[in-house]
Order: sequence, then C-alpha cells, then structure tokens
Amino acid sequence: MVLNDSITEELSSQNQHIIVIHPGSLYVRISRASDVNPHTELHAVARRRLPGGAVHKDTLLPSTIQRVRLKHKWAQNWQKMSKHVESSSSDDKFNYTILFEHFKKALIENEDVDLENYLIGYEQLCKQLFTVPEGRKKYKAVLVIPDIYNRLYLKEYMYLLLNRMGFNACFLIQDHVAATFGAGLGYACVIDVGHTKTSVSCVEDGVSLSNTRVRLGYGGGDITQAYHWLLHKCAFPYKCDPNLSTLDAILLQKLKHDFCHVNLDVCGCFEKSFAVRQPKKPVTSFVIQVADECLIAPLGIFHPELLGLTGTKIVVTQSRAVSDPEDPHDGDYLRETSRRGTKEAGDQGEGIVGEGGVSLSLGGPGVSGAEEDIVVDSLVEVCSSADFVLESGQPLGLDLAVLQSVERCSGDEQKRKMYSTILIVGGGLKFDGISHWLQSKLALHISYNNKPDQIDIITNPKESDPQITTWRGAAILSSLETAQELWITAEEWKKYSVTILRERAPFMW
Repeated sequence: MVLNDSITEELSSQNQHIIVIHPGSLYVRISRASDVNPHTELHAVARRRLPGGAVHKDTLLPSTIQRVRLKHKWAQNWQKMSKHVESSSSDDKFNYTILFEHFKKALIENEDVDLENYLIGYEQLCKQLFTVPEGRKKYKAVLVIPDIYNRLYLKEYMYLLLNRMGFNACFLIQDHVAATFGAGLGYACVIDVGHTKTSVSCVEDGVSLSNTRVRLGYGGGDITQAYHWLLHKCAFPYKCDPNLSTLDAILLQKLKHDFCHVNLDVCGCFEKSFAVRQPKKPVTSFVIQVADECLIAPLGIFHPELLGLTGTKIVVTQSRAVSDPEDPHDGDYLRETSRRGTKEAGDQGEGIVGEGGVSLSLGGPGVSGAEEDIVVDSLVEVCSSADFVLESGQPLGLDLAVLQSVERCSGDEQKRKMYSTILIVGGGLKFDGISHWLQSKLALHISYNNKPDQIDIITNPKESDPQITTWRGAAILSSLETAQELWITAEEWKKYSVTILRERAPFMW
C-alpha cells in the first residue's frame, strides 16, 4: 500500500511539470497534465493598433459570401412569429486588431502563412500562464497536432517549444489518437467537429490510419451562420450582424447551443426568451417563437449544401509531404538517389560480357530504371487511390465521410470494428439526438458484410465535455510509462533536428 502511494505521488509530481497544449479552430486549451480541466483561451492574436493605423478585425464566425435558397417547406405558421423590431447594435470600438484567419489557414487549410506571426501567440500565452523562461527548463510540453498535418509546421512547432520557449523536452501527438486515449478506447472511428472544420479518421491501437483521414471545410461556425440566416427569415426581433460584432456572434453561438436539436419528437412552435448584453448598455430581453429552424440548421452537417452561404466547402486528405533538405530520409531524396544509383549501375554494366557471350547486367533483376520508377512512384501516389468521392460536385456530408473513411480500412473485420465504435469529440456537434440521427443514417448505407451487431456512437466520453476529451487524452498519454520513449530533449533536437522526429514520433512521419 505504501509502495502504491509513493508511485502515485511520483506520477503526480511528474505530471505537474508537463504542459499539454491543444490548439483548436476556435480555442486553444493549455494546462498542466495534473489539472482536471485545461485553461481555455480564444485561438487568436490581438495587437494594439497604433494611432491612425488601419482597422482590421477577423470575424468570429465564417463570413457569408452568398445567399442560398432553401427548398424545404416550413412547418410553422409564419403569422405566429414575432414582429421584426429594429434595434441599435453599435459596438464600442476597442483599439485592437484581432486575427483569427491566421490560425485557420495554417492549422485547418494548410496554407502558407507567416510562421512568425502564427507561432507568437503560443509563446505569449505560455509566458502569461507559466513560469519565467529560466523556470521552463523544468517543464516538458506535449503538443496536439491535427490528424492531417504539414511537416513544415511541425518542425517549426518543435523549434518554438524547445529553442524559443525553452522547454526541457516535448513530443507531438495527433488529435484523433489523443481522443481515443481520453475516451479509453482501443479503436474507434473518430469524428472531430470544430468551429471551422470537421475531421474523420479511423484509429486502432494508437495509430491513425493515413488512408482514412479526411478533413471537411465546415464546422460549428457554419451551422451558426445557417441558423442566423434561418432566424432572419423568421422575423428575428434582434437586429444583429455577426460579421461586424463579435458580441453578436457569441450571442448566436449561445442561441444555437440552447435551442438547436436533432430530435424529431420535438416539433411545432415553442416560445423562447433570451437576453442581449452589451458594454455600457442595459440588458435587453426578447421573446421569440422557434420551430423547424432549430432542427434544420444542425442537419447542415449531413447536407452541406445548406451551409453554402459561407462559401465552398473543401475536402482535404493526407497528401504527399513537401521535401525537407534537412531530412536525410526524405522521400524525394531517396527517390532521386535511388534513380541516380540505378542509372550509374546500368552505365557500368554496359559492354560487360560473361562466359558464353551472354550479356550481363550489374543491376540485376528488379532494379531496372523503369521498374525502379514504378516502385518509387507507387509509394508516392499511394493516396491517389484513396481520394474521397464527391457526388456531382457537392460537398461531402458527415455520414458519407464516415462511410468512405471506414471503407478504406484493410479488411472486413477492421471495418466492423470501426463501425461498431464511433467517437464524436469537439464542440461543434453538441446537439440533442445527434447520435441517434447519425446511427440511423449509417445503418441505411453499411453493407451487410460490414454491418456490426451494434453501432455505438459516443458523444460524451467518460461523462465529460467532448471539447476537452482530446486534451485529456494527451495528458493521460504523457503520464504513461511507455511515453518515456517519445520525449525529444532540446539537446537531441539541436543535434539531430528533424531526423529525430522520424524515429520518435508516434505517427508515420
């Protein structure tokens, strides 16, 4: 008993010196591994604007670029809806420039951005939350990365954590793998619905299967904008513009979480009330009639054409990595050197004649230039056969994304395992009845050979908030004894650079 207590105290002491960082599409969660809940901050950078400087502010919700016509018939009586009331919604002009798009482009869309501006937010956040740089030498860091990652950004993350911020050691873990640890699952088809993206992949034994990964360009923010558009069509009494006012965007987010659902047993009109709070203004209360719009907006995750007012929805899969000159095992380097070696061997073999006048080739069978090209290129184009199918140019719905992801698993037994356990994390799909709706949609399309005995869809793993499941899983993994092999120290990073990531990373580099 005394031995167990001593081991527990030792693990607790170690966890207090491990910092777990989980950057999301709206919030970044960061705290010690020993904490119950992480510290949550808005995933943005605010810079003080100089007098006379240009005003720039990114929107909290995805910007609307077009108005779509919904062809659904409405069940509610329009005459029962409240009248339209004009109301002032002027904002106090705070003297800050707020950037959200920088993080979205780098983290979600894998676009090229200024890495210096992109990474500065994490450095400043850690300076505020934790110790001075001299004290950070005692700490280790765990960074949660997306399932579909960019090697260039991972390399810069390592440089930031170990060189600029001065952590003693760190390692990286994919978000879907961390989610399975947080939910206590050995395998699952993981669905992560964030603010601006939705990602799906299959995880088994702590490994995210690369050919099953897909990222969809819509999330909870797009559902909020669709809900606002539907409310506007229903004579919403409060005149708001989430593209101009952050407070209005936060209000719409709250209304979505409070009123929206995917429960067919709830139908008809219901009277709801809400309050509007703005700085230096009295609180204003409104009463509205809500009906089918509360059901239609969340269903946009299955019918992305309903979310078309926020722009074209892209589909991203794991593509070929950009060549890195510092990596001696880089795919481009190995391919070029192997072809060069084959060509030289072929040149040396010309004119050599063996006994009996038979021409000999030093390259031997199976190493000719043509065959070498086939072998190497097949490794590079491995993802081409795993492209997700889009019907008639329409964006991919969540149920179809899950089906296509699971169908890319290797065997029928593995497919049945993934269909039997589906884990939903993130804060973009917290609606009543969503698990039953997804279950019924999948049951209609799963083939007979791959259909499991039961489809379990987990929306509240361990009876906790699904928004912190991934962070908690990373904290649990950092406490395991097997994780000691994953840590990369600052000295090792300085000596081996990106090569050590290929050897230590718990995912296919």
